Amino acid sequence: MSAKINKPLLVVLLLFVLAAGCTKTKPEGEPVKSAPSVTTTSVSDVTPTSSKSGGNVTGDGGAAVSSRGVCWGTDQNPTTSGSKSVDGSGTGSFVSQITGLSPGVTYYVRAYAVNSVGTAYGSQVSFSTSASAPTVTTLAVADVTTGTASGGGSVTSDGGGAVSARGVCWSTSPTPTVSDSKTSDGTGAGAFTSVITGLAPNTSYYVRAYATNSAGTSYGTASSFTTKTTDILIGAEQMFPASAGNTSAVTLDGESVTCELINGFYIYQGDIILAAPQAQGAGWQGQGVGQQGQGVATKGAALNLQTRHWPNNRIYYNINQSLPNPSRVTQAINAIKEVSNLEFVVRTGEANYIDFVYDASGCSSFLGMVGGRQDIRLANWGTMGNVIHEICHALGMMHEHSKKGRNNFINIVSANIIEKYAHNFSEFTKSVNTPAAPEAFDYQSIMLYSSTSFSKNNNPTITKKDGSTWAVQRQFLSADDIAMINTLYPPIAVIMRDADNNEYETVTIGTQIWIKENLKVTHYNDRSTITLNSSDAGWSNSTTGSFCWYANNEANKNIYGALYNWNAVNSGKLCPEGWRVPSDADWTILTDYLGGLTGNSGKLKTTGTTQWASPNAGATNSTGFSARPGGYRFYTGTFAGMTYGADWWSSTEFSADKAWVRGVNSSGTNIARYNDFKRNGFAVRCVKN
Repeated sequence: MSAKINKPLLVVLLLFVLAAGCTKTKPEGEPVKSAPSVTTTSVSDVTPTSSKSGGNVTGDGGAAVSSRGVCWGTDQNPTTSGSKSVDGSGTGSFVSQITGLSPGVTYYVRAYAVNSVGTAYGSQVSFSTSASAPTVTTLAVADVTTGTASGGGSVTSDGGGAVSARGVCWSTSPTPTVSDSKTSDGTGAGAFTSVITGLAPNTSYYVRAYATNSAGTSYGTASSFTTKTTDILIGAEQMFPASAGNTSAVTLDGESVTCELINGFYIYQGDIILAAPQAQGAGWQGQGVGQQGQGVATKGAALNLQTRHWPNNRIYYNINQSLPNPSRVTQAINAIKEVSNLEFVVRTGEANYIDFVYDASGCSSFLGMVGGRQDIRLANWGTMGNVIHEICHALGMMHEHSKKGRNNFINIVSANIIEKYAHNFSEFTKSVNTPAAPEAFDYQSIMLYSSTSFSKNNNPTITKKDGSTWAVQRQFLSADDIAMINTLYPPIAVIMRDADNNEYETVTIGTQIWIKENLKVTHYNDRSTITLNSSDAGWSNSTTGSFCWYANNEANKNIYGALYNWNAVNSGKLCPEGWRVPSDADWTILTDYLGGLTGNSGKLKTTGTTQWASPNAGATNSTGFSARPGGYRFYTGTFAGMTYGADWWSSTEFSADKAWVRGVNSSGTNIARYNDFKRNGFAVRCVKN
């Protein structure tokens, strides 16, 4: 009997035989192909926008290399899908040019090679392009006088390198460089303004903006301008240069002076406002000069009445947002601050202040502090020097030509004066000159008229006694101008000296007089010694008056003062005679004057983050209290809070083991009133009895 055939098994066997017969077998000895082998050459010849690299195809992987080159980018491990060069085919070394780069940027490079198997890359190398010189444009010159002009520029590209200097340079040659006269107006990219000074009258100059980085200095296009022959003060320091008003006599320090009455303003000598209509930026109005404008002294003439001086040598001000070129105001303020005892503080609500406002007509100022808001009006053409001139009026200074005794030094040429302005040349006989130069006349004063002021024919209206003239200047305060300011506003006298003979400046806030820094005395006012407790145990266990320096470092003494426990405060002898540690009620008087505990800590804190930790919220120090973040000491002896907080004892007890404290910190704007353990160490301020 024949065997039965398994048909399914037979089908499987036949399919296997067919498949095996169709498989292509590799000829014996044929090599396996792979991607090429390639190395990357180091980068050389680096410029701001290009460099050179290359590579070496050391093996083709058994298949022809169809292309090779380098690829690059600002991200690591660049590929041929990005920027690349194509530098032939085959094996061997090759050189690649890398182009289209940006200055001052780090790039990554790899060599590559392509065959039929795929793309291979060499190792990665990196390099940074060098910076190129900046790109800068020159702004048009404006506000040209006999000796000054304004200009500026804009750094539109830093060339990939930080701009370390920028400004304008000028000379009488067509291509000025930084080797000639120049300004320095900050760093970095962006627009800037420049004040060009030291020019000669009636002279042509060329000016170019410049910018410097590590690659060098570049310049904008040069522009030219010519300084004026003379400055005629019609169109300069005059409130209404295009208007004529009726003359009116008013009384100033008991002397009758002639003013112009224009639009309700009583205007003296062109730009001095003696009285104003309602709602025109004056704390006193109308014709009350005879009663309220008493007291004038001059060396350049200046108000001598203390009620018209700014108290505590502090002038609060605001720059109105509508004022063009506000930098001229800050430059003028800085110029005055550098040579005087004055402090200019941005207003945060104070009642008496200067408001710098725009006036399309001219420049003007009130005379001395008049109370409330008082305007200094500035036209577009008003330069930094014109602003200094008007601020000096607000400080109490008048014009040099009107000083008592001026006839010994100058001639008034009436025949050349426009008749309606003749009253501007009268002598003010109530003047008192500065002790430094009682019989002098200052031809360099920034408060002096030009020789052709209010001239009807451009001939001199004022000359020296020999008939010669002078070039008016609105560039700087003369030595006598500075002496006048410092006569009116001498240094604030130190009015508190402690038992160690340390001297403390003081500040008046409302009805109180406070010292402007923390107490640092080591003896009571009876000359007995306050215990210095440095150790944690000694501090914690002390039952008598003790003090320490923060972190036991005496270097903190003159910056932050000492930290005292409340037993020292309660002795009643920490402050010198005539002074006391403020009570809780004294502190409340202060904070009520500031407007309460909420949102007013900034009025007490010094500004910036040099001593205070960021953000030093709301800090303006508008009161002059000058709080610094001296920290505190726990009753355990641990120190904390330096750079963050300032806390002061009151002399008022809260309970058997606690007393009232006030504090401010860097992150908030509130003033804290709280009670804390008497064994803690806090700072102390003194208030005058």
